Amino acid sequence: MIDQLSDYLSPLNQHFSRFMCRIAKINTQELALASALVSYWTERGHICVYLNDYSEHPVKDCFEYSSRPMEKEDTSMCPTMDTWKALLLTSGVVGRPDEKKPLILDQCNRLYLYRYYEYEQQLANHLLTRSQQDVSNLYISGLSKFLDRLFPKDPFSATDSPQRLAVEIAINKRLCIVSGGPGTGKTSVAAKMIAALIHVSEMPPKIDLTAPTGKAAQRLQESLLDAQERLDCSPEIKAIMPKQAMTIHRLLGPIHRSPYFKYNKDNPLPSDVVIVDEASMIDLALMSKLIVALRPEARLIILGDKDQLASVDPGSVLGDICIQYATHRPHSLQSCMVYLSKNYRFGDTSGIFKLAKAVNQGNSNRAIDILEDSSRYPDIQWTDLQDLKNIKTALHNHIIHYQEIYLKYKHPKDALLALNTFRILCAVRKGPFGVEQMNAYVADILASKGLIQPNKRWYHGRPIMITKNDATIGLYNGDIGIIFKDKEDQNTLKAFFMGTDNSTIKKYLPARLPEHETVYAMTVHKSQGSEFDHILFVLPDKLSKVLTRELLYTGLTRTRKSIQLWATRSIFCAAVTNQIHRQSGLSDAIMVYQREKL
Repeated sequence: MIDQLSDYLSPLNQHFSRFMCRIAKINTQELALASALVSYWTERGHICVYLNDYSEHPVKDCFEYSSRPMEKEDTSMCPTMDTWKALLLTSGVVGRPDEKKPLILDQCNRLYLYRYYEYEQQLANHLLTRSQQDVSNLYISGLSKFLDRLFPKDPFSATDSPQRLAVEIAINKRLCIVSGGPGTGKTSVAAKMIAALIHVSEMPPKIDLTAPTGKAAQRLQESLLDAQERLDCSPEIKAIMPKQAMTIHRLLGPIHRSPYFKYNKDNPLPSDVVIVDEASMIDLALMSKLIVALRPEARLIILGDKDQLASVDPGSVLGDICIQYATHRPHSLQSCMVYLSKNYRFGDTSGIFKLAKAVNQGNSNRAIDILEDSSRYPDIQWTDLQDLKNIKTALHNHIIHYQEIYLKYKHPKDALLALNTFRILCAVRKGPFGVEQMNAYVADILASKGLIQPNKRWYHGRPIMITKNDATIGLYNGDIGIIFKDKEDQNTLKAFFMGTDNSTIKKYLPARLPEHETVYAMTVHKSQGSEFDHILFVLPDKLSKVLTRELLYTGLTRTRKSIQLWATRSIFCAAVTNQIHRQSGLSDAIMVYQREKL
């Protein structure tokens, strides 16, 4: 069976399936297929495989595509569900939810790797437990007046703002979940939560700020510092508020060459409050490990945009959790959730805001109408790829003034600030419209103008992005820096990065850097947690499985001021209608624990 599926499966998928068959008491073709499927789809971000979707279907339809052209048509079929289930449960390696077997088959015929089933159950249980716990022994004297200062009453509104509701939940509950798009005030409300939590605590609480990537943590830190300055509260409270953010990995304390962390259920974090930003990027395993590592009395505050791209690793945690917000069934998680919809960054006439909204709603016709109305929406420009006769020339005309600006600065800090006002975003890495080719084009353009000399690996003006964490020197995946001449060290080339306070810079010898890459252009996935004043967003000229509604929405919302989109109409519309659906049982598990705890 596995030899027949080798055109679809990676070596890891094949090895896993053969291993399951080798240790099984009863080795069957049905076990080989099921174990190959669960490995295959977990590799693609799914938590489990819903076998009902595949039973009695052609085997070839169980996979996305073949790695090479098929010599002959594969006509084999998946078994009926009853047959498949019976054979799996007698194999000795597939168990029911209350068993500890390599694979778990639940009552809905979802097949899991054991560790992902365990992560899912742990997360669902802890979320429900926290959602049902109210906080007592609060110092609430003057709280109402304090909140009135943070949230001046709108005379035209009969109800309090969602932001105020979020702060009240953060005060009274052990769990608070806030979802909203860019510009809806998530960071502002987080700053007010922190001030309010300090106000109601007899002793200053230990508050940790965290995010899934280094860049996202840095942006959280910058935004909170800015928001804190504008708060209407006492200098004493502002002085206590946390000033630094870190990655979740750093907070939990990674153990070298191990998937485990220093802080866990047996050694919980000392935090009183953990605030997690960019939660859409967090995979199931990491979110489970974080929530298990919290003390029972600690608060967890989750911020994110449920409509953004899901995590690279398996899971769509924030999206699965937020499904509970829309359900009509009574649910304790609903009492802990707030959805922010009012946008404060973009006006009602903003093309960027309207385009992102149309994409998010799956309305491709409305999105195209907005793109074509450049006179009404000057913050958006659309170029059909079919009209680009020479990509390099078009790129030169569009980007050269942005690149010239940062390269003309003499100080690396000024160059870094200017560099991060503009970025080229791509949907894919390979191909004529991918990151690798765009980076090569930009380097050639800048070299032809005499602005850079890319004749060596490291050259003055080369922008770089770290792709692997290195806690020993304080650089993390997603950190963006620049190779620059160090005037303080005889013009020696050094790598400069912005410090955590966004006012100082850190410098390193290039040879000390962890894995990194040139970053004139970057993928949309890598851009999560970042924002730029201006963006050139490039889609490929051919359909790709990565082109989804979530990718478009995420790319469009990385800009503050303007965006130029290069895409064909057909590819853009296909991406708008292609929504990500990751197989998961988290929402159902939450409902099950809800019934058990009633």
